[in-house]
Amino acid sequence: MTLNTLMQGAWTLLLSRFSGQRDILFGAACSGRSPEIPGIDGMVGPCVNDLPVRVQLNPAETLVDFLKLLQEEQFAASQYQYSSVIEIHNWSEMPLRQQLFESLLVFQNYGTGSACQRFGSNIEIQTVTAPETTNYPVTLMIVPGDELHVKILYRTDRYSREAIQHVLHDLQRLIAEMVGKPQRRIADILAALPPYQPKGNEESSANTRACSVVNTSGGGAMLPQTDSEKIVAAIWCALFQVSQVNLDSNFFDLGGHSLLLVEMHKRLERALQRRLPLVELFQHTTVRSLAQYLSNESDTKADVQVLRTRAQQAQQAFAGRMRKARSN
Repeated sequence: MTLNTLMQGAWTLLLSRFSGQRDILFGAACSGRSPEIPGIDGMVGPCVNDLPVRVQLNPAETLVDFLKLLQEEQFAASQYQYSSVIEIHNWSEMPLRQQLFESLLVFQNYGTGSACQRFGSNIEIQTVTAPETTNYPVTLMIVPGDELHVKILYRTDRYSREAIQHVLHDLQRLIAEMVGKPQRRIADILAALPPYQPKGNEESSANTRACSVVNTSGGGAMLPQTDSEKIVAAIWCALFQVSQVNLDSNFFDLGGHSLLLVEMHKRLERALQRRLPLVELFQHTTVRSLAQYLSNESDTKADVQVLRTRAQQAQQAFAGRMRKARSN
């Protein structure tokens, strides 16, 4: 039994406890470096992918049997870790505005080994620390070693600090229950955890996000005015399946995610009949700011086209004068 399987099993049970559901879905990061691919060990660059993990719990099942089945299923799924999340999302037939999963488990089991010593004694290997973030509301990061390091990244507009601390406390207690009594039933292990009643941010976040899509400002409805605003607003309404959007609401605060943004990019290019840099959509995350960028880009392109036309006319006039001079 791998440590990764144990942690996936613990996260499954914890999500089941907090949600009250037996059909659990979360994401798991995979390396994307399948050993069956020739030369994969020599490929430079990240191949990391996030795949959905779906687990249907049977409370009467023993923990050992549950973990064995989970490991077998994840081994089978790992053969398809090259599949992109957007492909899987399309296959699932779920609306793109809904993420397949809202929590991601990252098990950092990569190692350097003795290969680092081959550079020679004059080379020193140091760990680089950088800010970590994902586009999921909750990310559980596991770093194995002499001690198991656990870190949770979470969105403060969705969950309170108290709730996350409770999750970490329950996760620690749950792992102890699993390791100490592996032959117990799933139902008995979950029953050993104290009850928890959500409150604060995590209790009303869904309603808050839903209401923030539609403009409810006291100044009345902010209807799109320019052609660019109308195009962007119409695409947002279709993606979020609402009749109206606030021109100043942030795309990601409304529940937008990277896959939905890719779909918006595709629809914008189709509607505008021109290519757009995808990175600009990350930088202009409201209808108003994106519409202003599109309008400015159009004006800039129009100015450039005018200059090109004038340059071509000047070049043609100069060529005409040269031909006339040579004929004389």
